[in-house]
Amino acid sequence: MTIEAAPRVLTLEEDEALAAFHVYGANGIIVEVELRLAPARRWDQMVVAGTSWPILRDWADAIAFDDGVPKRLLSAFEDPIPSYFKPIRKFYPEGHHTCFLEIDEAFTAEVGARAKAAGLLVSHIIPHTEPRRAPMLSDYTWNHTTLWAIKADPKLTYLQVGLADNFREQLDLLKERYPHEFLMHSEYMRMGTGAGDQMRRGGAPLIRYTTEARLKEIMDYCAAIGVGVANPHTCYLEDFHPHGNFQKEYALKEAADPGALLNPGKLRHYPAERSAPAGGWPAFLTG
Repeated sequence: MTIEAAPRVLTLEEDEALAAFHVYGANGIIVEVELRLAPARRWDQMVVAGTSWPILRDWADAIAFDDGVPKRLLSAFEDPIPSYFKPIRKFYPEGHHTCFLEIDEAFTAEVGARAKAAGLLVSHIIPHTEPRRAPMLSDYTWNHTTLWAIKADPKLTYLQVGLADNFREQLDLLKERYPHEFLMHSEYMRMGTGAGDQMRRGGAPLIRYTTEARLKEIMDYCAAIGVGVANPHTCYLEDFHPHGNFQKEYALKEAADPGALLNPGKLRHYPAERSAPAGGWPAFLTG
């Protein structure tokens, strides 16, 4: 919905809608979302653990990029991150790196066999139930991971990163440079629409915070070795994605919020104020 004297409803289809997401209410008001459904599957939950981070990391990556294995979730955690998940620590051995998965139940045995062949331990399986009920491994993934970690150790913070095909080299360099400050938490996501969708490597690594300057140094080093960084420690959209192109977001704001009334200042390179229409703004827009 636009912010005008006579509000309009705009319908954004497919990739057009991405211009309205993760803009924090700065370029319009989303009043309705329509989602395409996928075929329902019976998802088993699985925990795989190992004492070698490189082995677990590489195994998880191979499963993620195997399109023959239907999956809803694949998250990998460098030790000691799993120790922060207090309610489910009984699901895996202490001091192990872990991978949480949701796998179509028809492929659970195959994925388990591949884990064992790699020298890893399938430490816990939660069979599919309908309706689904706790415990849910997804409650400890993505940014839930960060919340569990900060609850255990308030000195921790995080970043959001994207990794390239040479992710092994990138992670090894980060671990070598910041051995006690950088803990990797990997997430895999399928992005895009139709035939153009693809699996991407990313994550929300935990960072042991000391100073703002040190945090910036880590982000700068990530950029220097080709690791994309989304900085969650800023109030400006452009600083969150420092190498992004925001022309689509600006164009939507121009169309939907011509007075720049929504979340002023959130877009660093967009005018904070626009000229009022003849006769001034209606009262419901100005309060």
